[in-house]
Amino acid sequence: MKWLIEKGVDPNKVNFVEVSFPTMLDVMRSQAVDAVVSSEPTVTRMTNAGVGRVAFRYAADLNRKDPIIIYAASRAWTDQNPQAVAAFRAAITEGAALANSDDDKATAAIAKFTGQQLELVRSVTRNLPDPKLTGNDMLWWIEVMKQQKLLQGTPDVKTLVLP
Repeated sequence: MKWLIEKGVDPNKVNFVEVSFPTMLDVMRSQAVDAVVSSEPTVTRMTNAGVGRVAFRYAADLNRKDPIIIYAASRAWTDQNPQAVAAFRAAITEGAALANSDDDKATAAIAKFTGQQLELVRSVTRNLPDPKLTGNDMLWWIEVMKQQKLLQGTPDVKTLVLP
């Protein structure tokens, strides 16, 4: 919706239909929908099959460098489990360092974890993860959510992310 708004399109004039990633190729092929918002490897599967084309890469078009995956836990849990929080953060940092420095190992791990063919994983351009996150990194998302009336208040970014 944010992309539509920035491009001058009223999202209220778009008929949104929820479609799972595994069925996107089929619904596009059957022309049940005009477009899908997808990610890899679904995009590559559809284009390789000749079903649709990439009209734009909305995440790149929004020019955001923020993390797209965020792990959350309640403050009460994190207060009671500081060792688990530290170990989790260390694992994420270690994994990001490996993924960013050894493409072959990262590609093999992604293929194994997702059950995708190694050739498909190799054909997709990967993001280089940056595990650092601060409350200020959440400001853009907070504004987007407020714009779309998904938040009733404004979270305190100073306490949103553990130090």
